Amino acid sequence: MTEDRSLEDFVGGSDDEGDDAAESADASESVDESEPADAPDDEDDAGDAPGPAVATYRWDPDGVECAACGESVERVWTADADGSETFVCESCKEW
Repeated sequence: MTEDRSLEDFVGGSDDEGDDAAESADASESVDESEPADAPDDEDDAGDAPGPAVATYRWDPDGVECAACGESVERVWTADADGSETFVCESCKEW
């Protein structure tokens, strides 16, 4: 097993150099605060936002019923790739 190392072992230079670089970067940057950075440039960009995250897998140590066959299993996956709320066992899942 290898020896544990500190994060400082991977960073070059002294602590003072990092502070100077951060200060010079702050001084040279000009930020236009009139519009938030994450705001869309135009109306067309607003529709390109990703949808909310959806669960594709569930695990329950007590077991849950497969929506397709009714068997009680610990692990179930979404039945369809579209992120439906129907969860099925490994045997019923169309891979």
